[in-house]
Amino acid sequence: MNRSPFAVPLTAFALVLACASVLAAADIPYTLLLNARGMLPSTTPDALERDGVVYIDVARATRIFDGLVTYSGDSVRLSIQHSVGDFRIGRPVARLSGVTVKLPGPPFREYRTIYVPISTVVVRLAGARLHLDPQTHVAQILVGTRPATPPRASASPLASPSPQVSLSDDGGSLRPSLGQALVLTPSGSVDSAGLHVRVDIANKTTSPVVATFASSAQVAFLVLRNGTEVWDSTAGQMYAQAETTLNFEPHSVRSFSGLWTGLASAGAGRYELRAKLLTDSPLLSSPVSLGVFPAPIST
Repeated sequence: MNRSPFAVPLTAFALVLACASVLAAADIPYTLLLNARGMLPSTTPDALERDGVVYIDVARATRIFDGLVTYSGDSVRLSIQHSVGDFRIGRPVARLSGVTVKLPGPPFREYRTIYVPISTVVVRLAGARLHLDPQTHVAQILVGTRPATPPRASASPLASPSPQVSLSDDGGSLRPSLGQALVLTPSGSVDSAGLHVRVDIANKTTSPVVATFASSAQVAFLVLRNGTEVWDSTAGQMYAQAETTLNFEPHSVRSFSGLWTGLASAGAGRYELRAKLLTDSPLLSSPVSLGVFPAPIST
């Protein structure tokens, strides 16, 4: 019997297609809710879980937050209000408003669209709240549930918030906003245990100030090496998804601290520390130099 020379290549091609189908089938679709309401049907999954990370379709994210998406080969830029995220398929890092950050998982192309980690888009770019239910496979986005702070008119999205003044509830008198009232002063020290971080948050005004948070996460510490973020104290942590508050009395100071044990293996470079108050419009401190460290750092 004559055997076609194309039999083996065609069989191998069929196996490749079968493997691709299995991989796609491993994705877990998520139902996307916006302020507890369902979304209009789409021909592709709005959100899905792959390798333990939940992703969102960039096109759907653009419609939710009235943003702009730009494609260029394997790269995609997502602009939401005053924040810009640059992602690349297969890369585990992204540029968020000029700062390189590590992603929970690499973006990928599937179903003729591009998916990026949903937490990065919703929380870090859009400043909204996100609740993921791995049992029911539901991703709920909460936006506009509290009065939004207008975009800051600053040269860089990472600059300290510009002073704003808001009306109080007692007679319409003027009171300072968080950005005007609070000053974040981070500091750090190194010993055999790692990098000890601390931030003092001072209310420099004569008025009491209340900071409101979407969850029990209130303060984050960020460490950058040569301008690239290598540690976020909130990454991988679990927080109660309930609104919390912090009260700052006039001319008072509240302090928060943490420890990063990964400094010894983080590599050589120039290190900086920043602190962030995780309010709806986060307050970011100015960077503080921690110095230049060799790799590895002796313990």
